[in-house]
Amino acid sequence: MRGHSQPRGVRGILVFAAALVATVVVTVPVAWAVGWENVGGAGVYIPAASALITTSPVYSSDRRLYQTQPVPSSAPVLTEQYNYPDGSLYARGFVYWNDGTPVYWDVAGGNKYAACGNQSTTSDSQRTVTCQCYSTT
Repeated sequence: MRGHSQPRGVRGILVFAAALVATVVVTVPVAWAVGWENVGGAGVYIPAASALITTSPVYSSDRRLYQTQPVPSSAPVLTEQYNYPDGSLYARGFVYWNDGTPVYWDVAGGNKYAACGNQSTTSDSQRTVTCQCYSTT
């Protein structure tokens, strides 16, 4: 009786491995991208005394900030923060030159504006960053 048989030996292992790799290649980028939104765009040059801010309030459960590497030890501190709609501060986290990249900040924003800012006024503080929030709305 002829029926469907399981692949055997090396061929079976190769078929299984190829299917597993294809599944991971398709699934991982989709899983990574779900929910993460850029605040002000990707790879944005952030000059001194400026900030990247969402255009409308978001509910966010996590934040991350990628900063240009290497960051000199003289670089001033960057901030990740949430602001109430009236502009007042809800919560602020600090990103130091040696924090690596990305810097995660596990603070929910609750229907607030998300911002990443460069509060320094010196020209050596300017760098390129990608600020993201994990939005659930």
